[in-house]
Amino acid sequence: MAKQCTELTTLLTADGLKSFLTSLPTTKNGREKTALATQIGRTMPPSRLYNLYTPDLQGVLDGRCKAMAALTERKDVPTLFDISDAYNDDDVAVEWIKIQLEKVNSFTNVKEKLSIEQLYDLGVQVLNCYGELNVLEFALFCGRLRHGAYEKFFGSVDPMKILMSLDVFMKQRTHDWYNHVEEVNQAKAKSENTKEKSVSPQELVAKNPGKYPNIEHLLRMSKL
Repeated sequence: MAKQCTELTTLLTADGLKSFLTSLPTTKNGREKTALATQIGRTMPPSRLYNLYTPDLQGVLDGRCKAMAALTERKDVPTLFDISDAYNDDDVAVEWIKIQLEKVNSFTNVKEKLSIEQLYDLGVQVLNCYGELNVLEFALFCGRLRHGAYEKFFGSVDPMKILMSLDVFMKQRTHDWYNHVEEVNQAKAKSENTKEKSVSPQELVAKNPGKYPNIEHLLRMSKL
């Protein structure tokens, strides 16, 4: 019991708590820096990134993007993790998230808005929990949130409701992606089946010697 109390006391000191938090796995553990993140870090300062992926995308994507998988499959669009990795600085990604959320914050017709501290804390949590989203997907989420597709705000912009809405969005994302993969596989199977059916008798016999003796006989008789 005394040993347990000693360990607890160590944990609760400033140095002990810092050591404990440092030992926890982070979102960067086991994650390799992508080629896209490297390219962005070399060629694009954060200000340019912010100007490229602006909050104006929210309304555009909400109106035009009906299939989320079309955004998910884009490998030329950085994820939130990519932004963090590109500059080796989580705050660059958090700042971009804040800019998007500020648009939602100002758009809502409620009295109490998110504070600066809430925006920052929300940005940090979004990055750590949903960093695999690319910037177009997150902009789409914000557009749908403004549209009233998820949790509604009454009296104040509630950060908990934003995170709850993001959970719903992630489930939709997974569902849409599975449907997309299934459609692609079905189209591929149909294409391969059609290709097999269009094989000429000569090709069929050449690929399957001895399997179609009647066709081989007719070919020898020059009737096909």
